[in-house]
Amino acid sequence: MFDRKPAPPSTSTPASPSRRLTDTPSQYGTVIGPGLHAKGEISGDDSIDLAGSLEGSARSTGLVRVRDSGRMVGDISADRLVVEGEVEAATLQAERIEIGVSARVRATVRAHSMAMAEGAFFEGNVDIEDSRTPTSFSEKRTRPQE
Repeated sequence: MFDRKPAPPSTSTPASPSRRLTDTPSQYGTVIGPGLHAKGEISGDDSIDLAGSLEGSARSTGLVRVRDSGRMVGDISADRLVVEGEVEAATLQAERIEIGVSARVRATVRAHSMAMAEGAFFEGNVDIEDSRTPTSFSEKRTRPQE
């Protein structure tokens, strides 16, 4: 009736997995902005985006991101963890952890996969819970000017 032609078959290739953990953020999540300070425990299935400060623990089955202005004092357990700010914890535990160039981390890290940018500060222990060969990368982003 409308003289429509069928759509041609798709020739696109499936999306390749991204290297950055933050390339696929969730639609919802908890945000603690740069002017906020929270004490206590945050837990859930959505992402946690910390640009302010949190004293306590954070647990998520999604992404936890500590921005360069963020400060965390307490343990973090997540599926994916990106640290660009300051974290002091007994334990950081995640499937995949990325420590950025501006990060300052004091903790024991337990992960299946971990990437740490050259120039990041790290004091603690690393327990890789996987038998694959480690890889390294050079951070393409620059350290923020203070």
